[in-house]
Order: sequence, then structure tokens, then C-alpha cells
Amino acid sequence: MAKYPIITETKSGKSDWLMPEMQNYRMACCDCGLVHDIDFKVIRIKKIKDFADGSSSYQRVFKRGKLQVMLRAGRNNRATGQLRRKKHKIEVKNEIARDRTKIQKKV
Repeated sequence: MAKYPIITETKSGKSDWLMPEMQNYRMACCDCGLVHDIDFKVIRIKKIKDFADGSSSYQRVFKRGKLQVMLRAGRNNRATGQLRRKKHKIEVKNEIARDRTKIQKKV
């Protein structure tokens, strides 16, 4: 199994719904190879005040209340470096294979 799951787009242009680990979920960008550690938390909240600008104030409650998902993310520099080095090696290997094919066609 791959260290980072391969997520593909559906016809809508988005991925399917995922059920990530709640703590230390790692997500890597397929284009640039940046890796983030993401933690999730589900809490119950209750609206306590509406403001004139349209925003609202919420309070965490432990009995009845609306469920809200919270997340926090941080860059994982070590995993990013490892993934980018691996990605670079694969790109170089593919480039060498293309060059060999071109040379063989000329001969």
C-alpha cells in the first residue's frame, strides 16, 4: 500500500468522500509534493449571538447542539523533502528512458 493514498477526480471534478484518520492524517499535493499533517475534531456548538455584520458567535456545548468539524494543518517539512526527492528520482529516470528511446530510433 502506498504511503499516501492516490485520490482521483470523479466526473464532477472533485474526489470521492474520504474518511481520514482523526489525528496525524497526512495529505500530499500531487503537483508540488507538499505534505501536511492534519488533525480533525468534531464538536457540538450552539449559536449564542448574532452581530450586525452578519457574523455569529458560537459556544462549545456538551449535550445538545449542532455538530461542527474543526481541523488544523501544519506543514511536514521532513515528509515533504522525502516525497520531493522520490518524485525527482522518478522524473529523472523517465527522462533517461525517453532519451534512450530517441537514440535507438536514430540508429
